[in-house]
Amino acid sequence: MADQWVLASQQWLNKTFGSVSGWTKVTEDGVTGQGTENALIEGLQHLLGISPVVPSFGPTTWTDLQAHGNVTGSDNSTWITLVQAALYCKGYSGASLDGIWSDTLPSVQKLSADLGLSGTVTGLTPKTFRALLSTDPAVKVTGGSDAVRQAQQYLNATYGSHTGFYYNATGGIFDRTTQQNLVRGIQYELGQSDSAADGAFGPGTGSQLKASTASVVRVGSTGKWVYLFKAALLFNGYPVPFNGTFTSSDSAVVKQFQQFEGFTAAEQTGIGDYTTWAELIVSTGDPTRPGTAADMATTITADRAAALKAAGYTTVGRYLTNEQVTNPLDKNIKPGELATIFAAGLRLFPIFEEGGYALSWFTAAQGTADAERAYAAAVSYGIPAGATIYFAVDVDVIEADVEADIIPYFQAIATRMSERDYDNRYAVGIYGSRNTCALVSAAGLARASFIAGLSTGFSGNLGYPLPQNWTYNQIQTLTVGSGSGAVQIDKDVASGRDPGISSVNPTGALDQLFDWLDAVQALANQWAASGKGLGYAANQLFLQYLRYPTYGANKSTVGGGTDTSGTLAPIEWDVVAGVGDLDFITWAEAQGVGRIEHFVEPSKWAVEMGTEHLAASADAVRQHGINSDLSINLGDGGGWVGDFFTQATEWKLDPSGSAIGKTAQNYLLEHIATTTPGAYDTFPREDFFEDIDGMLLGHAIQQAPNEKAADIIRAYYTDPTSYNNRFADAYNLRFGGNDSEFYNVVESTFTQSSDGAFDAFRTGISLLQHVHLVGDLSATDQAGSAAAFVQVFNSYRNG
Repeated sequence: MADQWVLASQQWLNKTFGSVSGWTKVTEDGVTGQGTENALIEGLQHLLGISPVVPSFGPTTWTDLQAHGNVTGSDNSTWITLVQAALYCKGYSGASLDGIWSDTLPSVQKLSADLGLSGTVTGLTPKTFRALLSTDPAVKVTGGSDAVRQAQQYLNATYGSHTGFYYNATGGIFDRTTQQNLVRGIQYELGQSDSAADGAFGPGTGSQLKASTASVVRVGSTGKWVYLFKAALLFNGYPVPFNGTFTSSDSAVVKQFQQFEGFTAAEQTGIGDYTTWAELIVSTGDPTRPGTAADMATTITADRAAALKAAGYTTVGRYLTNEQVTNPLDKNIKPGELATIFAAGLRLFPIFEEGGYALSWFTAAQGTADAERAYAAAVSYGIPAGATIYFAVDVDVIEADVEADIIPYFQAIATRMSERDYDNRYAVGIYGSRNTCALVSAAGLARASFIAGLSTGFSGNLGYPLPQNWTYNQIQTLTVGSGSGAVQIDKDVASGRDPGISSVNPTGALDQLFDWLDAVQALANQWAASGKGLGYAANQLFLQYLRYPTYGANKSTVGGGTDTSGTLAPIEWDVVAGVGDLDFITWAEAQGVGRIEHFVEPSKWAVEMGTEHLAASADAVRQHGINSDLSINLGDGGGWVGDFFTQATEWKLDPSGSAIGKTAQNYLLEHIATTTPGAYDTFPREDFFEDIDGMLLGHAIQQAPNEKAADIIRAYYTDPTSYNNRFADAYNLRFGGNDSEFYNVVESTFTQSSDGAFDAFRTGISLLQHVHLVGDLSATDQAGSAAAFVQVFNSYRNG
């Protein structure tokens, strides 16, 4: 709201100094702010003889103001009117800008008293004038604390005479200047000179404080050290009466602080010792205090894990990915590393940082992309649901930056993580300065805060307490272990709010799957290059190995062999998906590549997939393709159609099916993609997903014969736009992209007669199940079955 006297002051400034060299015209709007304060500073500079004037209170202005001395009634009316204008802009009466000192003095005295100084001054001192020409409040502001204000006034009154000490705000809100003046007070009490006391808690000040016995505050202590210690407690949000006596009640508050800051039980003494002083003042606290967590960019080997464990560490932070740049720092979790970590008895908290070193990184679009990269990586490692992923803000930002850029970035992360395909599987955490973490958390966008305490110069670490949801705080960079066990770490204090994870999904994490697929692919490539066996391309050999033995190679047609190891041997998988090269399979197994039979796919459904059935479905499509006219072929038979047929026949065989009058449609609605399969369920949800993914992967492998099948599978399961859109992609690729065409395709599985090989396949299913798909199922039954398949599929596509 505009103020008439602020407006009058702005008008007076422009009128009086408008022709001065360098003058910046002040907006005449009746609203005070930095622009008006700058104009007051420029006016002062002109009166001091500085030309041209500049909108900042620098060393020259200060030196010349000190040389001028106090402003009193002996100064001319322009000097006095400038003071009056500044008083109006500070919220005090400015005596109607009349240029008379006697009218001005009461407000100057009130300002002096508000700053904690004498209220009987006769002039405006240079230091008070400097405070007057700032936007720092001198009176209690909304949200301010009386006790904090008392402490701020104490600092001004007690140490304001020192050369390097400038008055801090006294509005009752802790800020950076107050923090620096608190440290100056400590430095003065330690005996530092005015030139040495810089307000920074560096190694020198820390060493002096640690060696000082006078600074140790305990029950019964009195004097300046108690005042300073209580000020530090108040500034960190711990309520104590501001006086010079330390009581048992004060000690109890200190114990609460020590507990919240993660002190060990032995350290929670209630005494203001060096470790507690440091924790109150600087974001690292005492860097030599114990820490049970560590984060690092280095791979944890067995030797390094043992060294960390022996040094007392229980939890490690590791990066999910490398940055997407040329020659990035190789910091991501390596294959087998998680097993090494867990085997050593260590736990893990995952970190995501692919940028974030400049404010420009933080956009909503980048937040969405980072959420997807982090999610895909976490799922690929098998990180269990409920784990917290810490997204890094490794840049010094002020509150305005957080509001304008950081919060929209985290809003995008939160939105993406909550969408139905991700379903809030992972909690969002933040890594950054204290205030950045606090602001993002207060906005409801981060469950946990990992504090960048080592960045002691970050503005968000100066004058701010730890946020309530802090989990880890970096306090020291050091090397743990020696020889092959040596590893550089950032030591972290852990609050216990996030214990980390101690295992990954037990059914085969995706990174382990991908390593195995790469190994099989390498053997397939080697065999294909050798010219041995049946002369197949590497990708065909790769899929044959994966689907064997359950969907066996059936060597019965090769060289008179009689292998019928496949469970569907009567359907002849050498016809459905190609004659198998058993010599390759036998050789590959002899190389010790082994098998991974199951893995958890990374969508919100987290379906446990069988690699054999997935590969069989994919191999059938690779062999026969997808017909452009959408007619049915053996490629469909080896996947979704085969499972659909067997489940349709179960309607006749299940005593709870047609025997009790249940329609084929209703029966299949209950049984297709069921999550609780019983004796008559041949098309449970895992088979349903395997058939759809097999269709898409088999098509991709067929269409890109020069790409490695292992790479295609890896790309599919690490790209959320692939696995999250599997049903939409299959709908468009295989079923015509509309429900009418979709239904016709499914129904034609019963009625189509144009493909002799497929007709034979359908007859084979009927013989195997002892139910004739054409004959025992009427046209109505077939139509209902088709409708049920379409309905179940669309429930996933739209759900």
